[in-house]
Amino acid sequence: MSRWFRIYDSDWCDSRIQRLPLPLFKAWFGLMCLAAKRDGDLGSVEDIAASMRWRLDHAFKHASSLLKLGLLECIDGHFTPQGWSRRQWSSDVSKQRVAEFRKRARERARNGYSEGDVTVTVTDQDKKKNISSSSLERSARAREAGLSRGGLEASPELRLIVENKFKRQSP
Repeated sequence: MSRWFRIYDSDWCDSRIQRLPLPLFKAWFGLMCLAAKRDGDLGSVEDIAASMRWRLDHAFKHASSLLKLGLLECIDGHFTPQGWSRRQWSSDVSKQRVAEFRKRARERARNGYSEGDVTVTVTDQDKKKNISSSSLERSARAREAGLSRGGLEASPELRLIVENKFKRQSP
């Protein structure tokens, strides 16, 4: 599962980050992604090397450089990005919000509401009225454009422009 983490626009202006050589910037960003997976705990240098698929000497070099610059903190042998808990608070978990959204979407679908494309269905009643398919297509396009009774109310001028446009597009 992918997780999100916050990165702030002020990070762009942080001179410590701006002065990082590209390989060290890439390492810092990779460690931020790893921290997101592990709730901020990067583990030891050995853990970092294994997770990032780095040689141990590269992991030590990157971790020590970022530690000296104040971009990483080390507590009891475990590294974490500087200020992680302050900048990545746990109330950001969207699991409940997404579950509620999906539940509402299922309920709307059960009630016949759809947010997708407009589908024109010719009913027996339409056949009895002898409505041409081009007329139905124009009606569907008008609904898509928000000109139907259930959508936005358009001025007569706008309605005429849209209808003329669809007439020209019809074969």
